[in-house]
Amino acid sequence: MILSSYLLDVYDRCPRRFAFERTHESRTISPLGLLYKAVEGSLVAADPAQGSRDAIMEVTARLDVAAGDHLSPISAVRHVDAMAEVIALALRARLGKAKPVEPVRVGCHEWQSGLFDFHGSLHRIILASHLDDDSLRSFAHAWQTIGELAALERPITLTAVLVGAQRGGRRHSHWSKGFLHPIQRSLRFGRRRGGADGFTEGWKECWREQSNIKADVWLERMRNDDVLDDLIVSRRVGYSGSDERMRQARADLVQIAPLMETAVDPMSLPMRRSSCDELGKTACPWQAVCFAAKPTEPEDLPHLFQSRGMLREDLISKMCQGRISEHRPSSPDARTRPHPLDA
Repeated sequence: MILSSYLLDVYDRCPRRFAFERTHESRTISPLGLLYKAVEGSLVAADPAQGSRDAIMEVTARLDVAAGDHLSPISAVRHVDAMAEVIALALRARLGKAKPVEPVRVGCHEWQSGLFDFHGSLHRIILASHLDDDSLRSFAHAWQTIGELAALERPITLTAVLVGAQRGGRRHSHWSKGFLHPIQRSLRFGRRRGGADGFTEGWKECWREQSNIKADVWLERMRNDDVLDDLIVSRRVGYSGSDERMRQARADLVQIAPLMETAVDPMSLPMRRSSCDELGKTACPWQAVCFAAKPTEPEDLPHLFQSRGMLREDLISKMCQGRISEHRPSSPDARTRPHPLDA
């Protein structure tokens, strides 16, 4: 069986959701999920900014963005793209180019890591609204950290990119928003109050997707205003083979794997209500099925879900048509409809 920290996390939070995801996939992705795809795509690409853009285009070619009530899907995609480009350049400057971690054997199972290898150092990339002692503890104790430590038997660095709180459909942080001088149109960050170095009310709020400011210029302005270091935080988590916590984590992996293999009938498994709308995470997409007013199957909601078999067939068909490359995301002119990033 293939194991990963993502699969363990899903099963741990809700066995019913895990069973649904074995056979079906949601047709939508959250803006935060799309931002993760963009940033992760940038880490291994030769050109990080283009890598993030390609990842967004590939994902949005087959999935809709759950933008919510405040922004249109096109506006949400442009907002994510504008942020991802700047984050991609910042991570490349700090960490260099990454490569995926090769699968390893854990007992009779194959472990597929979600980490990235930066010149021999393993990093878990986290996109968080903020970072405090509680959230750092949560990240360190999650399967995405403990499971990787137990499986790979190597230290890990948690690298958190603080993307700000989401309000009105947008992430409010320096990655996405600054202030423009009313006359000179120079970009600055962090409105200051009073004093000779303060910003007056004439300074205008500026969202990057609504400006013509290039990603490298935006990043340089962040660096000049000394706001960059506070937005990328790294903490090292060591590994010791004699650590009782690692022994217990490996024992848990062996114990949980057979339970995951038998999780095939979603509605026979318990619903973990505390994870339906967990703080800090987007709402579970499977509520439309498992928390419906009458018995509902994913097949009853084809506009929300599709079987993984159909997904594979659709991807193969698109590859044969040249709409999705096997080695590279599709290009703008390969689509039958305009893409939000091409507008």
